[in-house]
Amino acid sequence: MAAPFSFRMDMRHQHSAELSLSTEPVLTAKFFRIFALLLLLLSLGACASGNKQERQLMRNQLTRIDDRVAKLIKYNQTQTELISNITQFRRSILTMTGQVEEFNERVRMLSERMESMEKSFAEMSKVYRGEILEQSAATNLKLAQLQSDLHAFALETRAFISLIEKKNNITSRAHRGAMETILNEEKAGEMSAGNRYPGEVSPASEGMEPDDLYQRSYNSYLQADFENAITGFKDYLRLYPKTSLSDNAAYWVGESLYSLKNFQEAATAFDKVSGDYANSVKAPASLLRSGFALIELGEIDQARERFQKIVDAYPTSNEAIQAADRLSSMSDNVGVGSTRE
Repeated sequence: MAAPFSFRMDMRHQHSAELSLSTEPVLTAKFFRIFALLLLLLSLGACASGNKQERQLMRNQLTRIDDRVAKLIKYNQTQTELISNITQFRRSILTMTGQVEEFNERVRMLSERMESMEKSFAEMSKVYRGEILEQSAATNLKLAQLQSDLHAFALETRAFISLIEKKNNITSRAHRGAMETILNEEKAGEMSAGNRYPGEVSPASEGMEPDDLYQRSYNSYLQADFENAITGFKDYLRLYPKTSLSDNAAYWVGESLYSLKNFQEAATAFDKVSGDYANSVKAPASLLRSGFALIELGEIDQARERFQKIVDAYPTSNEAIQAADRLSSMSDNVGVGSTRE
């Protein structure tokens, strides 16, 4: 397997790729100063022997020479800085070249590991594929044997039923009628268990996906449209009684009733949540809200029972703290409330 990519700068050809820099010596500022001093001495000698006009001409020449010397000195400094920058740049290139080579080496090692992993995976696939095929064949064989056993059991059962019918003078029609009655009773039991809330599903909820129906009902609750929220959540429970959101839907039925100040039905709905979904996180919350609804109804003893059940059954829940506070305040005010008769 070839490396995914290659980015290499060969260090063996480093010197041929480097920038070519001049090695000729650069005139130094000291040399320029000596040269100017000599010219000054010569000019002074000429000035001593010449006239005033010649001395002025010499001064002008010295001034121009000084300017040139200053420019040469500045050029020399610039050239020195340039050489320093180029040297620094060469060092940076060498450092980057080393990093690139190290990166390429890591890529090569990674490619080798990937090749090794692919080979191992291919070998494992062959092994597991063989095992899966063998297990599938064994499972099919067991299923075939089971079907054969079931068929034999069905024949034996039919023969036994036939003997019982003849012995007790039971006709085949009567036997089939009894079987249909039993099946109908089982179906009715399943439907009553599935439809936790009586009534028909509203036309607006029919055909809706579970999440869409739940979201629509919850939006109604948030908008304080509690009647539609109750209808929607009950429809959800009729259509989807055993989803991961069924306990939430049942809880929001109780909250909607509580918001409508229908405390009696709210308490019943909350108690249904804690009974049907005892392992749900909504169970202690439902017991707490049921206790609040019962307090509104004046059923203090029943409310105390709900709070105590939270403390006993859900001691680590947040609701247990609130329930304990309520129990404490209710103990301090024993004579304040009384139960309904």
